[in-house]
Amino acid sequence: MEPMNTTVHVRGDEVEVWSPTQFADEVQTEIAALSGIPTEKVTVHMTLSGGSFGRRYQWDYAAEAWQVAKEMKPPVQLLWTREDDMQHDFYRPYNYQRLTASFDDRGEVAAWSTRIVTTPIAGSNLYTGFTESPETLRDPATVAALEWYGADIAPYSIPNFRLDYSSADSLVPRSWWRSVSSSYTPFAKECFIDELAHARGRDPLQYRMDLLEDASPETARVRRVLELAAKSANWGKPLPKGQGQGIASRLGGSCSAQVAEVSVDADGTVHVHRVVSVVDCGIAVNPDGVRAMTEGAINFALTAVLSGEITIRDGAVEQSNFHDYQVLRISQAPEVEVHIVPSLEEPSGVGELGAMLLPPAVANAVFAATGVRVRRLPIDPRMLKRSKS
Repeated sequence: MEPMNTTVHVRGDEVEVWSPTQFADEVQTEIAALSGIPTEKVTVHMTLSGGSFGRRYQWDYAAEAWQVAKEMKPPVQLLWTREDDMQHDFYRPYNYQRLTASFDDRGEVAAWSTRIVTTPIAGSNLYTGFTESPETLRDPATVAALEWYGADIAPYSIPNFRLDYSSADSLVPRSWWRSVSSSYTPFAKECFIDELAHARGRDPLQYRMDLLEDASPETARVRRVLELAAKSANWGKPLPKGQGQGIASRLGGSCSAQVAEVSVDADGTVHVHRVVSVVDCGIAVNPDGVRAMTEGAINFALTAVLSGEITIRDGAVEQSNFHDYQVLRISQAPEVEVHIVPSLEEPSGVGELGAMLLPPAVANAVFAATGVRVRRLPIDPRMLKRSKS
């Protein structure tokens, strides 16, 4: 919500910077390079930030503040307008995923293939925030690894699995969005699992449970969060016409499952009424923090699911402010119920966890309510509009 801003004071051969940055040493390095001043003469104070989610890994706004401050004697504070901020961003990557699968004679999944296409972040001059060398960042394996994270088949047992990546060049500057590549890979994977379940006439929850054949501790964690999420959401309960539930899960350092409950109006408008989230993050050092981060991430992701879209026309971003880039309103925020699984495992992260599963959980719930598959975000109400006949 806070536009890009930085304060810089240039005093002879010293520079002092106050910036809400995620990456103070990068700002220090770049200001030193631009000014020709030794790094130790550049002091960067990391201030509190009114929102980041990856955008403040970049240093363009700090460099602009320095450009002005070097011509002035007093400290200079740069504050972008909302229009500057929205139209000169580093954007979440446009991505395309193609998933295919085949069944064997028993109706079980015999093979699965996923292809991911994005504008890669590695190897471009827009990329900061990691310590790999420029040569490493041009390595195809490194490029792919940064783009397909979260698309692997785990925790499901599929005998034959292929994952490949192809890059698509674009002049639109890109950076990470909250939950990095997992902001788009679980959407495709968990929606595809639902499609496979429907093709076999199976319940989506039970279908997932049946694919968890591995007896490993990791698989047991997934079973546990799925079972608790389903129980807490009263999975499978009868719902009125136009309402539905959707489920999604993931395995990683932290394990989670979400159930979304939605309704779809006759004009195609989607309302997300309730989200049940189960989190296994090892020892929950601060349970209130786990709940707050999960609740915030779910509401954060809902903007991208329901309305948030940046479009380009004639080389420029069309949206300029919150009148044409709709963010989630309080009246749209669902009831969020967070359950933390007791654990003695080492603590792991939750800051981005809630944003990963919300899109597939909502999309799967929309299908349950309407019979229409959502394969593109944000959801287009025109696809879901019911005929008056």
